[in-house]
Order: sequence, then C-alpha cells, then structure tokens
Amino acid sequence: MYEFQTITAEKKGSILEVLFSRPEHRNPMNAKLYEEWASVLDSAEDDPEIRVVTVRGAGKVFSAGWDMKEIAPGYVKDGVSTAHKMHEIPTLPRAWYFRKAIVAGVHEFVGAEALGFLGFCDFVIAAKGTRFSYEASRFGGDGNLFWILSLQLPMRVIKKMYMMGGWFDADQALKWDFVQRVVPLDQVEVETNRWALELSKIPLQRTVAAKQNLHRIYELMGLINFVAVGNQATVHSNNEQNIEFYRIVTERGMREAVLYRDSQFDAALAKV
Repeated sequence: MYEFQTITAEKKGSILEVLFSRPEHRNPMNAKLYEEWASVLDSAEDDPEIRVVTVRGAGKVFSAGWDMKEIAPGYVKDGVSTAHKMHEIPTLPRAWYFRKAIVAGVHEFVGAEALGFLGFCDFVIAAKGTRFSYEASRFGGDGNLFWILSLQLPMRVIKKMYMMGGWFDADQALKWDFVQRVVPLDQVEVETNRWALELSKIPLQRTVAAKQNLHRIYELMGLINFVAVGNQATVHSNNEQNIEFYRIVTERGMREAVLYRDSQFDAALAKV
C-alpha cells in the first residue's frame, strides 16, 4: 500500500489499484495530485510484476475537476492568471510516457480537468448516468488538458464543450467510444478490474511496444503543438464573472459558486 496526501495505491498481483482519496472535497485535482500520480507511475513502471494500473475515485464522484478552492484566495487578491509563461517548453503529462496499460473507472461526475486526465488513460469504464462536464469553461476556470480531447471527440462536440460549457452522459460517451463500457454503479470496480486482468494477460513487451509505437505516431503528427496551443489558452481573464465566482468560493463555498455560475445557463441546451 502506497500512502500519499491525495491518492492511495495498492498492489494486487500484477495490477496496481490507484484511488483518488479526497472524497470529502470531491477528489479535486491539483499540482500535488499530479506529483503523486507521477510518483506512482514511476514506481509501477519500475516494478516488473506490475502489468496494469487502474484509477478510480473514492466517495460520491470520480473527480470534480481542478481544485478551485485552492486557487480562489490568490485570484481574488491578485487576479492571478493560470496562463503558462511564454518561455515555458511544452511538455506532455507523465501518463503519456507510461508504457504499461492504464484503465480508469469513473462514476457520477467527471469535471473539466478530470475529463482531460481521462484522455491519457488507455481505457475507461463508466457508471450509468456519469456526467462528463466542461461547464467550468463558462467562467471561473476549465481543464488544462482539454487539447487531448480534440483527438478523441468530434470537433463540434469539442466546440460545444469548450465554448458553451457543454456536458455529456455515459451513454453518449459510449457512442463515441470515449468510454468502453457503461455499467451499474456497483459494478464499476469489478468491470475495471476485469479489463485490467484481461490486459495483464498480454505479454508486457507487446503492451509496451504497442503504446510506444502508437504514441510516437501521434507525436510525429504534431501532438506537442497541441500542448503549446493549450498552454496559451489556459488564461483566467480578470473579468467580472471570474472575480465574482472566486469571491463566492472564498466567502460562501464551492457549492454556492457553482450555483451562481450554472444557474445562468440552460443545462438542456448545453448537453451534447
């Protein structure tokens, strides 16, 4: 068992089961989570017994997305922008270079940052009724990894998600093969592990070769340019809605801030 601040990881034979473990906060993603996730992947890659990594979320949801409560005080005080510095060299996330298989099991809600995170998993199992949301893009923030979704979802869908704060459910995700199975909530863990066990039967050298070859093809197609575009797009403008959103986060909590944001929009129109 690996113990961290934001995740836990337990080795079960050839499978390493990772769990986002901040359920009281809806498993938000932040720099610390990515740091610990990278550390787990490093350990899994070095362990010759591990063939597959699974990742799920503890509690009521998979992940609400980025931890806006963490950045809210700084934004209200200084109007902080999350834009990457112009001289930063674009890099792909650690998961892209992980040579073994990753299977995600998601349920209830997948926020914007978490949606981008799934773009780097090899396969996704979803609970019936799971909401894949980019509503955070309306104002207040969005996912830093949205660019990977342009390889996996239709263009008009990406536009609706990113420009209108769109969302879709698990059944729609299955039609695009963004998820590979939709199962009852109580079967997500079982089905995720079933896929992991099946993948673990494949000779490891074959899995490594397949991922490296396929990923290299996308790199040669210019994937790093997607990162550069995404870096320049992740800007929180100092507009009135953003400032008010983060003020509500700091003073009244995340629930009230989300209500302030989403009550102004038509959820039925935003659904893909």
